[in-house]
Amino acid sequence: MLLQKNKPKCTHETPPVTIIISAYNEADMLEKKIRNTLAIDYPADKLKVVIVTDGSADGSENIVKRFPEIILMHQAERRGKYAAIKRAMQTVSTPFVVFSDANTMLNPECLKKIMPHYQDENIGGVAGEKKILQNRAESVVGEAEGLYWQYESFLKKMDASFFSIVGAAGELFSIRTHLFSPIDDHVILDDFIISMQVCLQGYRFAYEPDAFATETASDSLIEESKRKIRIAAGAYQSVHILKASLNIF
Repeated sequence: MLLQKNKPKCTHETPPVTIIISAYNEADMLEKKIRNTLAIDYPADKLKVVIVTDGSADGSENIVKRFPEIILMHQAERRGKYAAIKRAMQTVSTPFVVFSDANTMLNPECLKKIMPHYQDENIGGVAGEKKILQNRAESVVGEAEGLYWQYESFLKKMDASFFSIVGAAGELFSIRTHLFSPIDDHVILDDFIISMQVCLQGYRFAYEPDAFATETASDSLIEESKRKIRIAAGAYQSVHILKASLNIF
């Protein structure tokens, strides 16, 4: 049985939404990301954008200040991405929240593709698709990463068609705001933990391939190796945090 937790009803396709973007030393990409976000096809009076630049030492916060439409959150101390998300979530008053990374670009229709899913009250979250920008001059590593994400997207489509996905990609996903359950700051795989918490509360997590985030491939095998090590460490951590999910009953 799906849990009933005072779910706000979504009676139309363009409900109020907050987008949270965590950006650590992303000055090279941040203006492009902001302009991309402001270009999303969604009613301006229904959309809030919060950017958290905690710990950035490259002037990222000053870039955000040039855009009065954006809500800036900045503190000198860096406590990690999940801690930044937790801080931003304390300011969210909309019934739905969207998470996106600073180094990814979203398609203009993404929110209009995501929000209609919430008319089903059993849907607690919606994941978008991650695409790797293809470049003829890219390395074999980049080509392999692109193929991997095509396979990952296929698996998510199959999971969603069966019942629910269990892990959203942090580049673009959304949840019902009231389902966010804050835990310790030192979470590594924030996207997986957040989406699994939604599922463990009895909700389904939908998949919407027509809402997508695009990013460039890893620059080198070394960079990709660092990413894989981080994911592996986060997987072990997640087993402890989400140990309740190991109970098949």
